[in-house]
Amino acid sequence: MTMAKHQDRIQYLLAKYKSGLLNKSEHMELAAYLKSEEGKEILFEDMKQSFSDSLSTMSSMPESTSARMRDRLIKETSPMVTVKPIIQRVWLSGLVATILLLIVGWWSIHMLTQDPDLEWQTMRTTLGEQKKIELSDGSVIFINGGATVQIPKNMTSLDYRIIKLSGEAFFDVAPDSSRPFFVVTRDFSIRVLGTSFNVDTELEQSVTVREGKVQVMQIDENSVSKSLHNLPEVWRHFAQSNTEQQVHSPKRPEMEIEQLTPPTVALGPFEKAGIGEHTGLSKTNVSNINNWMHKDLAFYDQPLELVVQQLERFYGKEITIDPALSGCKITLAANKKTLDEALNGLVRLIRDGQIKTIENGLLISGSKCQ
Repeated sequence: MTMAKHQDRIQYLLAKYKSGLLNKSEHMELAAYLKSEEGKEILFEDMKQSFSDSLSTMSSMPESTSARMRDRLIKETSPMVTVKPIIQRVWLSGLVATILLLIVGWWSIHMLTQDPDLEWQTMRTTLGEQKKIELSDGSVIFINGGATVQIPKNMTSLDYRIIKLSGEAFFDVAPDSSRPFFVVTRDFSIRVLGTSFNVDTELEQSVTVREGKVQVMQIDENSVSKSLHNLPEVWRHFAQSNTEQQVHSPKRPEMEIEQLTPPTVALGPFEKAGIGEHTGLSKTNVSNINNWMHKDLAFYDQPLELVVQQLERFYGKEITIDPALSGCKITLAANKKTLDEALNGLVRLIRDGQIKTIENGLLISGSKCQ
């Protein structure tokens, strides 16, 4: 491994350690790295930067608050109380006591200034209902039917912005290079500085960008929740390390090659990322982006089943398809139309197409697609 990759690997493991995501083999690998002079130097520089960042945050606090934090820090860094359990927990028994004490001190300040226990405000929509949310930073979120959005109540106090999403929403994010914006879903997460893009976590498992650029990483909500205290730093290390395809442990060259980070893709305007059950994270170009937030629905060569599911979500009416129409592809524009108008346009694309009212909603039948 080259010197640069060696350093990147140590920084990557440190980032995972601080986020609480290291597994046992990675703990052992980190311990081996930190016994070397190079590892100690990288650790020392990392701690100096973290101390500097944390103390800058403390200096802007009221004196009573920072004094209380200093008192807590003294207790947290007591060798008799803190160092021994940390050695046992992370298998770093080979490190000298001074380095361990510095780690504990740095970690205590970092945790005191970045509280990961966020309190969330939840907003939901029913099928057929759309909502518009304006955030304090000027960002706007349009929520489609049957979706749930969670926003931290104290987001203005964080050094980043974060939203949890289940369902479909369109984001128009206000630019702020000092506070990156994250969207976290069940199966993937997104990082953005300022742009507009659509996210669907249910029907298509996709992210589509209209303007600007975003990063999509296949890292789930549970993993992100463990890193809320330093999410931007953890994300940066993951994204940087993603260019490395494989790595060997310096102490165990016979160990199997492992994947360093979750799959990540960068998207620009009119690019789309999707997660398939068998294909994983993939990237494609798109010619059009659905403008559902302005009641402008358009489908281009889409499976009939997907078109109907999106109509159900937007209009709030259950629609069933005749099995004979399975496999049909549909191109349909429904700009500011009612459900009846949209469905009438749809059945005209189906030979012998009909709409029938049934007990649970509507049934679309026909012999085959035109």
